[in-house]
Amino acid sequence: VGVGGVGVGGVGFGGGGSHHHHHHRHHHHHRHRNAATDSMKMKGEIIGYVCATRCHEFTEGSMSVHDPTGKLLAVHSVVVSERYRNRGVGMAMTTEYLRAVRRMELKVPIERVVLMSKAEKLGFYLRAGFGATRMSPIVHGADRWYECELDVSGG
Repeated sequence: VGVGGVGVGGVGFGGGGSHHHHHHRHHHHHRHRNAATDSMKMKGEIIGYVCATRCHEFTEGSMSVHDPTGKLLAVHSVVVSERYRNRGVGMAMTTEYLRAVRRMELKVPIERVVLMSKAEKLGFYLRAGFGATRMSPIVHGADRWYECELDVSGG
């Protein structure tokens, strides 16, 4: 789904909750356009995306399956093409993504956006407005992960 022309995946969900009725056809939401995101369009090349699924609990099992009625939106990845990194694209894209999530009129609203962050990426998510709730009990390899969340229920 191209939110604001940034090529942001996951906003349409492919499940029971988005503006449009064709859940499996990812349309562009033109109404989210603004000058900042337009400048990142780069001739239609997708230079980054955000991938997320809805779930009911912040657990590994729950996050692995999309549930359209889930009150949590679990972000699995924020990806920016190598050539475009360290230019603020990820932050602009994440900010626009969260703005789009807050604006969606859903039958079952999303209350919180949750994600797991490696220690070195934690600053990025804190700047984007997330709070780190705790160090994750789930360990993947040598990296320590932090559970982060953001309340989006206020509109």
